[in-house]
Amino acid sequence: MKLVTEMKRCRRRWSPGVCTPAKSVIQKGMLLPEATAVPREVKTLTPGNYKPSAYGPHWLLVGLTVLFSLIGVVTWGSLSGSMLPFLLRRLGFDPATSSAPFVATLVDVTGLIIYFCVAKVILTGTLL
Repeated sequence: MKLVTEMKRCRRRWSPGVCTPAKSVIQKGMLLPEATAVPREVKTLTPGNYKPSAYGPHWLLVGLTVLFSLIGVVTWGSLSGSMLPFLLRRLGFDPATSSAPFVATLVDVTGLIIYFCVAKVILTGTLL
């Protein structure tokens, strides 16, 4: 509902091409992972809590992999969950078909792909 209200407000203020709701969703979607990841990453990245059996010698890279993949997955989830009904309506389909199970499945599958891509980039040469 907030997204629709914001779209109407943006259309009144500027031309439709200047203010996009996707930009606002991306900005808000990137704040959520930091709020959820910071406590966990502090525990992971703090050398005082380092246990060799828990994370191994590459504890920093594992922590960064989780942090960056969490940012990517949550941003993608908020963007796809909010923009999919508009995309379906533009394509001529019923926006109600983008129900919660469909969006959750889409985000889960693409979330795994995002995680493995981030892990491949960060952990290549050390753990991979």
